Amino acid sequence: MFFVFNSIENKLTHPFSGQSPRPEFLANRENVQPITPKPEKLTDIPSTTTSKTKTKS
Repeated sequence: MFFVFNSIENKLTHPFSGQSPRPEFLANRENVQPITPKPEKLTDIPSTTTSKTKTKS
């Protein structure tokens, strides 16, 4: 899985070479809204995952 964050001014255009456009779930063309930053730091947000690393004995 990957995410691409792009400038709100750099909207998608029609594909080159007569190709079909990507589906909406892959390339949003409608209802595009900028991301609103959160005021807290990432380090202040509790982790929702746990690290399970095994050590060799």
